Amino acid sequence: MKINPDLLKELADSLLYRRDDLLLTCFAIFFNLKVELNSEHLVELSFRKVITKSFDGIKLLIPLFEQQISYSDVKIPEKELNQFRHLFLGIRPGSTGRKEEVKEHLKNFIERTGYKMNEIIGGTKYFIELTEQRFIPNPVKFINESLETAIEESQIKNKDWIT
Repeated sequence: MKINPDLLKELADSLLYRRDDLLLTCFAIFFNLKVELNSEHLVELSFRKVITKSFDGIKLLIPLFEQQISYSDVKIPEKELNQFRHLFLGIRPGSTGRKEEVKEHLKNFIERTGYKMNEIIGGTKYFIELTEQRFIPNPVKFINESLETAIEESQIKNKDWIT
């Protein structure tokens, strides 16, 4: 994968900081690395409209890699969001999660992985059908910890899970 040239151009215009230092901060944000971020770099990136603060942390507005889906471009239709949340209905009280929080985590997941909603719903159905109810997490925890594996397994073991 190549670095997005639009991002490199935007970072090169900085007069205060080296492009490589700003790029390392972008990598740390993208990969959610547990490192202390330079606050001056964050201010510079925010000023240049490269990053934004979202529901669950700092996000890149300009894709890090070429041909990567941008967070701001990810759209989740209401019908598909409700269909995803409905899969968790009845597992336990409040099991469908808060709508906006689930939507934000799904957007982050789609941006990071490139999966489509039909693959996400199919992988979720697969996971829920094969998992004992008491081990099914809430949607946000599922998105962050188990969804990618569930999609991969559903695609390998049974193509019929994909809607």
